[in-house]
Amino acid sequence: MSLQVCSKKSPIEPSTNVRQVNYGPEGQPKGSPAEISKTMMNNQTFDDWTWVYKVNVASYYFTSAAFLPLLCAAKDNGFPEVGSILNISSISGITKGSQNGQFSYNASKAGTISLTEQLANDLKHLEVRVNTLAPGYL
Repeated sequence: MSLQVCSKKSPIEPSTNVRQVNYGPEGQPKGSPAEISKTMMNNQTFDDWTWVYKVNVASYYFTSAAFLPLLCAAKDNGFPEVGSILNISSISGITKGSQNGQFSYNASKAGTISLTEQLANDLKHLEVRVNTLAPGYL
């Protein structure tokens, strides 16, 4: 079985990741409502949003589903317990602000955290532990 998660050649393309916009020192967008709206609409495309969601949420779901039988088989094959899932999130997934306009990244990492909680709840009867690691700023 072959699983293709994303067909982009480069995992990170700066032009589609986060574009700096006109933000003030407090991390809030500057300008009139019309200017802020224009900046937000021009900051990222719909494809940018769906791409980062595929990478940070959908790929974790499908990888977890694909490996679930193998994780459960570990206990029957000499390991003391079933396998575990560790998803990598980010402190950005729990922040209140956009951190200078990185809305899609932060929302996708919040999605990773939510997906992890849902998988942990739904797979607990199989004894599969599901956790997330949320690194922050260094």
